[in-house]
Amino acid sequence: MFGLESGGSGYMLSVAIHNDSNRPIRLHEVRLEMLWHDTAFRWLDDPRRASPRKYTYSFPPSESLEFERDVVLNHYIGGAGQLNPGASIEGLLLGIGESPIPDEYRDRQLLPTRLLVLDRRGRQYASHLKLYVSRRSRNRVEKGPRQPLLSGAIKITID
Repeated sequence: MFGLESGGSGYMLSVAIHNDSNRPIRLHEVRLEMLWHDTAFRWLDDPRRASPRKYTYSFPPSESLEFERDVVLNHYIGGAGQLNPGASIEGLLLGIGESPIPDEYRDRQLLPTRLLVLDRRGRQYASHLKLYVSRRSRNRVEKGPRQPLLSGAIKITID
């Protein structure tokens, strides 16, 4: 998680979702439960639905951090996200919130969070994870090796 120019927060999660059940599952909703509540948190919208149409996901407002659509899973959430038995999807989930990261959390701290995947029937599948806090400015040129924003892939198994 990192601060945005707008004062809000950006979220990048590397996830793998696998359906171990014997039935197709629709990824109806994905929720991120954090240590603080941000009522305006949302996953970034599919850029193909934008006008004019875009082909990359980006964090507002400067769009300096862009991701090709085929490496992002956001557009699988809702009606398009069906996983057949034995199928998996891997990629990034990208979200934004209006609340800044609270001051009590320092740079490079790992924060416990929980990712919930809900199917169309309301069943929940959860994964506990830790998000890495980055308080570095997105606009300055960094010297030395860059630290990754992701601390590892998150795996959610549906059974």
